[in-house]
Amino acid sequence: MSLPVMYYLFMCFVVAQRVVETYSLPKRDKGQIYYSWSLVAMTALHLGVVFGSIAEFYCLASKRGIILAISILGVVLYFSGLLLRNWAKRTLAKQWSLQIEIQKDHRIVRDGPFQYIRHAAYLAILMEIFGIPLVSNAYWTLLFAALPYALLIVWRARVEEQALIDATGWEYIKFQIEKGAFFPSRIGIVCFDRRSGNSDLPYSDDRRQSERRKIKQVISFPDQRKIVRTKR
Repeated sequence: MSLPVMYYLFMCFVVAQRVVETYSLPKRDKGQIYYSWSLVAMTALHLGVVFGSIAEFYCLASKRGIILAISILGVVLYFSGLLLRNWAKRTLAKQWSLQIEIQKDHRIVRDGPFQYIRHAAYLAILMEIFGIPLVSNAYWTLLFAALPYALLIVWRARVEEQALIDATGWEYIKFQIEKGAFFPSRIGIVCFDRRSGNSDLPYSDDRRQSERRKIKQVISFPDQRKIVRTKR
């Protein structure tokens, strides 16, 4: 099978997968939606990434030569992102949404990939949108479509976090401190309410005596709670 045929089949899969996913969302009651225009912008940029990559592959990349190692890197990045996004989607279940959406009785999910990072779904999208141009060796598309898309994703993540803080308060603040946004934290951190003494882990006298040898920091938040960051 020739390289152009393999590329054609790959891009057909990319388009079909996204169309099927978009139109197979489960029916449920809608929650509070923020910045609905951002989904339109994401859709437009995603189309720019896909069709820009196709155009650049056939018009430029195929003429200057395809670097196979970069294409393989792109394939690995794309399918890794796809697996991560499906994992995040299954974990979020009914809370999965294409919008910045806060549902009634919204809860903070800490299972699946969210036991490691806060924005597993957004990280997966970033992996996909950088993987597609790399498969195509489409460097202009990477610069003018994928990069703006990535900036939009980072902005959406920040807006979504503020909405989650407004909806869940201390629970999401705690989640922010314990988990990295797009990459796992280099050190394990657990949080507890210093005022109430509530902790996720047993906090024995021996542990208290060893606090000085561990990382700790007292922080005040708008709800005036005191928390401690402690290395596991």
